[in-house]
Amino acid sequence: MDKRELVTLAARRSTLTRRQVGEALRAILETMAEAIAAGEPVVLKEFGRFSTWQRRQRIRGFDGQAHEVDKVQLAFKASAVLRRRLKEKSS
Repeated sequence: MDKRELVTLAARRSTLTRRQVGEALRAILETMAEAIAAGEPVVLKEFGRFSTWQRRQRIRGFDGQAHEVDKVQLAFKASAVLRRRLKEKSS
């Protein structure tokens, strides 16, 4: 599902227009991105938690050279409610 489909389905479930849902979604995503970039976790109850974590540099094989990797990684942990829904769908 892409953003357009998400906006269309959300508009059908609400009394808002697609334009209003699109603007709200854009504002929510921008706010989440700013918070995550600032190092703050974003927790959406019954959905999950977005956060960042620091990755240590890895050492390459036998030559001992440090391998450059992205130092900040994005992590998502699904909530128990979401994990339960996924488990029910797969059964």
